Amino acid sequence: MKNDYKKCSRCGKIKSIYAFSQDRSRRDNLCLWCKECQLEYRQINKEWISIRNHRRYVIKKKTILAQQRQYNIRNQIKQKQYRKNRYYNPDTTRKFTIQRHEKQYNIYPGGRLIHDVIAEKILKRRLKKGEIVHHVDNNGLNNRYDNLIICTRSYHNYLHRQHLR
Repeated sequence: MKNDYKKCSRCGKIKSIYAFSQDRSRRDNLCLWCKECQLEYRQINKEWISIRNHRRYVIKKKTILAQQRQYNIRNQIKQKQYRKNRYYNPDTTRKFTIQRHEKQYNIYPGGRLIHDVIAEKILKRRLKKGEIVHHVDNNGLNNRYDNLIICTRSYHNYLHRQHLR
C-alpha cells in the first residue's frame, strides 16, 4: 500500500510509517524525519539542545515571575483581606459541615476544622504534630471551650474505645 511508507526528508530513504514518530501538528500525524535521523541529530547537537532548552526555561521563568508580580500588585487589597480572614472568626466566617468517620464536623472555607482553630486560639499557638482535639461529648458540632480536650493520638483512641464500652 502507498500509505504504509513515507520518505524521510533528512536521509531521503523510503521507510515504513512505523519508523517515524508522531507529530499531531502535521496533516499525516508523522514527523518529517525518521526516528534514526532524529536520534542522530540529538546526539550530534546534544550540547546545543541543552543550551536552547535552558534558555527557554529561563525566559519562561521570567515571564511567570513577571505575571505573578503584576497579579500581586493588582490584588493587594484582596490578599490582605484573605490573610486577615484566614483564621477563624465566628462573626465573619461561614461554616460548612463535613462528614468524617460517620460524624459531622464544622470547617471554615480554608478547609481547617473549626475545633482545631478554637483550640489553637485557647493555647495561643498552633497544634503540634502529635496533638489532636477531642470532643468530650463526642458531638463534632459542639465546639464550646469546655467541650474540647487536646491529647495525643493514642490517648484519643483510648477515649473513643472507652466511649464504645
